[in-house]
Amino acid sequence: MASTPTDRRTNQYQTSQITLKVWHPDCWTLQTTERVDAGLIGHGVYHHDGIVSGRFTAYADTTDQITELADAIEQSPLTDEVKLINGMCLPRGLDGWHSVSP
Repeated sequence: MASTPTDRRTNQYQTSQITLKVWHPDCWTLQTTERVDAGLIGHGVYHHDGIVSGRFTAYADTTDQITELADAIEQSPLTDEVKLINGMCLPRGLDGWHSVSP
């Protein structure tokens, strides 16, 4: 029995949800988010001229929690430099570039 175009569209694509729990030793993102009630969403990690940089969005229920997270990231011995973007919207910004040595 032949299928109709509607049948092919419906059966051709199915969605899936995958949850990954990623861990590696000396991870500043895991260490800093465990210390404060805030989280990070990673958008990418880049390696250029011996420096590893990543772009992250911080999220929390309050701006104070975002500030605590930014402070924890800056204080981490595993980060060399933190650049905050969007600082005018919140005291410490929501979106930032965080550079760490490889």
